[in-house]
Amino acid sequence: MREEKGTALLEAALVTPLLALIFCLVIQFGITVEFQLVTTEAARAGAREYAATGSASSARHAAEEMMDQIEGRGKFDADRDIEVDTSSNVEVTVNYGAPVLFPVVVEAFGGEGVIGITGEATFYC
Repeated sequence: MREEKGTALLEAALVTPLLALIFCLVIQFGITVEFQLVTTEAARAGAREYAATGSASSARHAAEEMMDQIEGRGKFDADRDIEVDTSSNVEVTVNYGAPVLFPVVVEAFGGEGVIGITGEATFYC
């Protein structure tokens, strides 16, 4: 009976960091999926704008306005690149460097602290 004293405390000490890491990963995954959805929607908004106006600058502006929604909500300041290709059909590509919100995730898996996200949309004109 004496040998089992403190076993629960030891098990909790070993399992708690693992559970915390899993919790952070789940939250980060959900936020990254949201960023992916908004990035893709920004590309679609740009493609729709080009189809309506025929202006590449208007398409870029529409995509940037959509991306501002991400940065305005979470106060994220990350690199983004918006390309509008109008060679035959309009293709809008939005590249966004989404921040990793939990430093423990970066420490556990390595990396730069940024997740590269790309949203693409093609509108056939």
